[in-house]
Amino acid sequence: MKAWGKYKFRNNFIVDRKVNDIKKLHQMTYEQLREYKNIRFLKLIKQAVSKSSFYKKLYADYGISIHNISTIDDITRLPAISKEMVKKNIADIITCPRFLAVKGFTSGTSGSPLTVFRSYDSILNEQAYQTFFRHMHGLDRGAPLVSMRGNLDKTKIYKYDRFENILYLSSYNINAKTVNQYIKLIREFKPKGILGYPSSLENLCNELQKIGEYCHIPTAITSSETLYDFQRAKIKEFIGATVFDWYGNAERTVAIGQYPDGSYYEAPGYAIVESYDEGLLTTSLINSAFPLIRYHVSDKVAFCNDQKLQPMRKVFSISGRSDDIVVLPDGTRIGRLDIAFKGITNLLYAQIHQYNVGAIMVYIVPQSSPFDSSILEMNLRKLLGESVSISIREVNEADIEKTAKGKYKLVVNKVANQ
Repeated sequence: MKAWGKYKFRNNFIVDRKVNDIKKLHQMTYEQLREYKNIRFLKLIKQAVSKSSFYKKLYADYGISIHNISTIDDITRLPAISKEMVKKNIADIITCPRFLAVKGFTSGTSGSPLTVFRSYDSILNEQAYQTFFRHMHGLDRGAPLVSMRGNLDKTKIYKYDRFENILYLSSYNINAKTVNQYIKLIREFKPKGILGYPSSLENLCNELQKIGEYCHIPTAITSSETLYDFQRAKIKEFIGATVFDWYGNAERTVAIGQYPDGSYYEAPGYAIVESYDEGLLTTSLINSAFPLIRYHVSDKVAFCNDQKLQPMRKVFSISGRSDDIVVLPDGTRIGRLDIAFKGITNLLYAQIHQYNVGAIMVYIVPQSSPFDSSILEMNLRKLLGESVSISIREVNEADIEKTAKGKYKLVVNKVANQ
């Protein structure tokens, strides 16, 4: 009953109605879509100022009156907000009773997750966009799907959800000893599509390549990581899937999808996205219960200059979200370890370093000392198993390594770099 209830929570006539609304957004002209976003934006601002003490004070401090905001063009008058500002003012940002909202967490490339709240309506909005995106690539609701997105930890290889008709496979158990079990599960299930992190699908392909095997899945939808061209080619070669990528965030302030023509486009009506040298300023139009207005995202998105009057902006490039992996003694390659940090409190930054196969050092910058590392170690152990030595050390923020572009990487693999 619990699984059925969870399924119906996200799959119902309201979602179907919202999917139809998204179809209409795709059919709008530039002027029609702009007016739609304009209406949503003004409604969002009004609710934020009237129900959020954070925005009421912020705009007052900047001398901004809601009466000065009359069109979407006025968004540039508003101050930007950072992840740190949101973390300090969570209780003052939410605009609805907390019991009516669902708590969520970002993964965070710095290892410092952010708590966000989502209304039921915003959850259905997100589900509708995901449903539309899958349908666009031939994956209708109920179609057999494989998911390799970190839903299962190191303790379990697979789980089947008969209501979703999804076979969940662990991203953390792919190695030479288990690959034949993965192959058997996939071939018996005969999926039409596979959902996964690029690194998870790449790991599966690498094991298939080692033993000269092949699995046939027509379509792959990747998300949550940078998708590299070599990964796309490898997935096509060993899984047979044409890959379509989705870029979004847990804050639900930006959504960009790869369409059937192979190009990336901004999801219409989802958000207002401003691109500049330091990243993105994003404003969600689908979650007024926890409004994030001109919220800074460090990833960089370049839009095509010749698409200014097109209803959906075409994307030239997306950069960010590239992390190294941890290598286990048996050769298993583990990515997406950010999951271990979800829900961890009293943590500002963290970074995982691997200097030798079979051992990792986790550098943490706690908000205050002492830091209880037991939950973090337990979470990492579930993902990495018992064969890896895990050490956790408190350091200063200056000790957290950055890339040449000044960005954090959660995992820095010195073994691979050597």
